[in-house]
Amino acid sequence: MKEFFQRQGIDPETVNYTVNIVTPEEIRELNKLHRGKDKVTDVLSFPMLDITAGVLPTKENFPMDVNPETGKIELGDIVINIKEKNHEALIEHSLLHLLGFHHEGDE
Repeated sequence: MKEFFQRQGIDPETVNYTVNIVTPEEIRELNKLHRGKDKVTDVLSFPMLDITAGVLPTKENFPMDVNPETGKIELGDIVINIKEKNHEALIEHSLLHLLGFHHEGDE
């Protein structure tokens, strides 16, 4: 994902995120609990930052969100359905959500 962050203008050494691979049943339950949608989905994103698209997650922009143990900014969590094929593309898609980008038509 180093190249992904570099394309976004972000130093990959300054940010952190987690990826969890779960069963279809687990992702359905998370989707129901957090989004009110009782259905299996491919991926879910749980941002840690209240970030606007285009604002870089730097220590200057988010000084209170730097993990004191790692010195990195925690972007959030990504949960992927194990049945999905292209995990790398789903991670990149989710990272965009963690960076404040949303689907057209989303609020």
